[in-house]
Amino acid sequence: MGKKVAIGITGASGIIYSLRLIQILKGCGCTVYLVMSEAAIRTLKHEVDLQYAKDILSNVDAIFDNNDIGCSLASGSFSYDIFVVIPCSVNTIGIIHSGIANTLIGRCAIVAQKERRQIVLVPREMPMSTLTLKQLYELSLLGISVCVASPGFYAHPKKMEDLIDFVIYKVLNVIGIKSDLIPEWNTHDGYSFLPI
Repeated sequence: MGKKVAIGITGASGIIYSLRLIQILKGCGCTVYLVMSEAAIRTLKHEVDLQYAKDILSNVDAIFDNNDIGCSLASGSFSYDIFVVIPCSVNTIGIIHSGIANTLIGRCAIVAQKERRQIVLVPREMPMSTLTLKQLYELSLLGISVCVASPGFYAHPKKMEDLIDFVIYKVLNVIGIKSDLIPEWNTHDGYSFLPI
C-alpha cells in the first residue's frame, strides 16, 4: 500500500511542480490530501492550463480549505506519513519557522512536527534573503528537509518537463519513493578523464 502524503500548495511560482508530484504519487498508489492557499489558486490560474490542473486535482483523495483549521487534516489523530509544501513561498517558510497556525498549511506543519512526521519544503523563489536562508537553516536543524527547486542538467534535459521531473525525482528520493523519472547517475559510463 502506498504512503499517505499531505501536500500544501502556496502562492510561489512553480505550481507545475505540485501538479506533477500529485500525478506521480497517485500513479504510485499513494493517498494524497491537498490544501491550497488563496495565493496558490491565483498563481495556478496564471501559470498552468486550468483543464490540465483540474484533471490532476480530481484524482486527489481529499481537498481541504486552507482556512479550516478545525478539519481532520489539522488534527494529530488524522494519520498521514509526509507533509510536503510545494512550491513553498518565503512567506510560508516564515510562518512555519515561527510556528504560526492561523492557516491549515501552518497548522499541518506544527502538527507534523509534534507527531514526528516527515516534512519537506520545496522553495522555488530566488534570490533568497539572509533571513529566509537563516529560517531554512534552522528548520533543517529540526529535521525538516529542504529541497530547493533547482533542476540539474547532467541528465541532458530536452524539454521543460524534464527539468520539472528532475526536481520531482529529488523530492521522491527524499520521501522514499522510487521512480525512474531521470536516469541514475553512473560514474562508470565510459567518460574519459580528459578535461574536454
